[in-house]
Amino acid sequence: MPTSRTTCLFLFTGALGVFACDDTCPEVPVPLASIDATCGPTAIGTVPVVNGSFEALHDPLAGWSLRDAPGTQVSRLAGLDGCAAIALAPAGERFAPTAQLTQVVPAAAVRGQRVRLNAYVRAEASDGSRPGLAVRARVGERQRVVDGATIRIKDAAWALRGVELDVPLDADTIELAVHLGEATRVELDGVTLDRVGPACPGCDPPAPLGERELDNLLAYTRLLGHVRWFYPADQVEHGDWNRLALAGVQTVLPADSPAALADALERVFQPRAPLVRVAVGQPAAAPFARPADATHALVWRHGDKSERVDRDSLAGHVPEDISVPEPGVPQFIPLTRGLVASMPYAVWAAAQSLPLPGRSDPPLAKPPGFTPAAGDRLTRLAAIAVLGARLSQFSPHVARDRDAWEHVLRDSFSRAAVARDRFALREVVWRLFAVLGDTPAQVHIDNDVELAHRLALRWTWLEDQVVVTAVDPARAPDLRVGDVVLALDGVPVELALRDVLAYTPGRTDERRMLWALARLTCGQTDEPRALTVRRDDGEHTVAVATVPARIEPALRPGPKIRDLAPGLLYVDLWELAPADLRAAAERLAGVDAAILDTRGTLRRKLVELLVPPAPLPERNTIWPEGQHTWSDPEAVPTAPPEPMKLPSRLVVLTDAGAIHYTEPMLHALRIDHDARLVGSPTAGATADLRTFKLPGGLVVHYTHGEPFARDPLTPLTPDVAVKPTIAGLRAGRDEVLERALAELQTSEFPRSE
Repeated sequence: MPTSRTTCLFLFTGALGVFACDDTCPEVPVPLASIDATCGPTAIGTVPVVNGSFEALHDPLAGWSLRDAPGTQVSRLAGLDGCAAIALAPAGERFAPTAQLTQVVPAAAVRGQRVRLNAYVRAEASDGSRPGLAVRARVGERQRVVDGATIRIKDAAWALRGVELDVPLDADTIELAVHLGEATRVELDGVTLDRVGPACPGCDPPAPLGERELDNLLAYTRLLGHVRWFYPADQVEHGDWNRLALAGVQTVLPADSPAALADALERVFQPRAPLVRVAVGQPAAAPFARPADATHALVWRHGDKSERVDRDSLAGHVPEDISVPEPGVPQFIPLTRGLVASMPYAVWAAAQSLPLPGRSDPPLAKPPGFTPAAGDRLTRLAAIAVLGARLSQFSPHVARDRDAWEHVLRDSFSRAAVARDRFALREVVWRLFAVLGDTPAQVHIDNDVELAHRLALRWTWLEDQVVVTAVDPARAPDLRVGDVVLALDGVPVELALRDVLAYTPGRTDERRMLWALARLTCGQTDEPRALTVRRDDGEHTVAVATVPARIEPALRPGPKIRDLAPGLLYVDLWELAPADLRAAAERLAGVDAAILDTRGTLRRKLVELLVPPAPLPERNTIWPEGQHTWSDPEAVPTAPPEPMKLPSRLVVLTDAGAIHYTEPMLHALRIDHDARLVGSPTAGATADLRTFKLPGGLVVHYTHGEPFARDPLTPLTPDVAVKPTIAGLRAGRDEVLERALAELQTSEFPRSE
């Protein structure tokens, strides 16, 4: 045990990494009297933290606050520095999902700086628990979270963990947080906050693009799509194209003439694809000679997976009316500014390699150790280029209107150039998908403070108004189902919705409104928010708590599976566990009639258990931009598993939440089981979704190709359209379910004998 405060400080400030712990680290509780008084509360790190080493003698949590963790048991341990550490244990079996230990420090001294929160941690976690370490920047009187970063704690043994944040220039405070999220025990020591350096080092500030720069970016993006996905070289397949796109954009952006742009494009792509040519006008059309050691030719084949294949192996697998690219024969690709590129889509290869490049990738003019971040203008432009290159080759929405696509892409580059951060870049990408009409498209970012919390309610659009449909009474005791929402935090809800709808994807008004309302539910604060509502007795302003986004109030009360009448079973599929549906299979098969409630987004495993998806032929292409797609005539689809047995009289409740795999299920129930659909149209988004990451860290899900099925982009229209009413909600009625019950009473509806 150290005998001087100097020793404690030296150990922490000398190097945080000096403590290497194994099974010999102290773990037993330490009596208060045995802790040397010289190990009292210390401010360590380059940014002062109160009691970061948890050594305050009379209150180990002095300077810290526990939130949503009543009854937490706090005990002392022998710390890694020979002084004290703390252990936190819940009053019950585990901490609440929202439980956390926090401290707020002023941000004035570190605005525009990168800071790092460090802590020695150890956690006892179980399935579903999410302990973590977080640092958040807050602004204003309501302490709105404007940015943040979080890491998970998964360490059962002592470990040093850290998380970095670039502090915004308008930040008022920095909140340090240890998320206790359903852990059974968390131990802490040595919490520090340090300046790392300037925020986003090497990042270029926002600046608008000129018309020439936009032309250059469009030319680069188009050629990137062809080279990345259709030039069959080792260097192409195994390249880090997110990183290469940074240097590519940086190289082509300043080209001030068509000739300079042609040279820049060749410098960018020839290191990976040496047979690419770019010229003002049309490049030479002569085929490239077959090398003397060439043994075969390779082409790309894109289907369920993308792979380079021997050209000759395609024989018998490609329909006769679709040609296979000839080795070495250049294909022409019109670009902007009068440029035309050429490249072969089949390339001769020797036994082990393709033609090797004669030059190196262009260098990236950034500081050593630069990390691409959405706060950097170059990274944002590269992100749009990578996204545009992929969508131009594989999006059915782009394929349907390529003339409009150029305008969409140009607008996206313009917006990305002046965007501020990853949140603004995500809005640019969302807006792109909204214009395309890609309903199921999603864009995710790390440490998403904008979507981390949501109001403890559900609402919908009824009678041209926003109406509350479900409430968490513990977190919003003054709110009522059927309340008409007039304002959120003083902002008229119509104005707030208008802003969100500008970047909301969806093919129907119902789906777009559903998405926009879900987005509006989320916000940048974990504090209660003010709703102004109207009900029969006038207007009221009520406080509604916010909760982690994964916590939602029940959509529909009552048991998920229940008898509505003798021989009539109701099954609410929203949030129903697959095991519960399996357990009810015999009961479902034995009734005379059933109502399946699919309103809301369903779990894929649940849908496939109810109606296994019919296998579809694989769609392939060897030509760019969706040309000449085909299914393998020799492929034999796998027989689907047996579906669950369903009663002959079936009604299915639908709404715009039905998307992806739910829509084929509804279609199959209607065709194969004579089910009657009651409610509102589905989303119109039955398609293959693919996921990839953009430069700067955004993760994108987009519609990839068009499957062989009914038109996958057209919503299913219900047989009986029903819209709830405000009066019905206030009376506690489910008018869609009521209409389904009425349908089962009609003589026209099939009945079992």
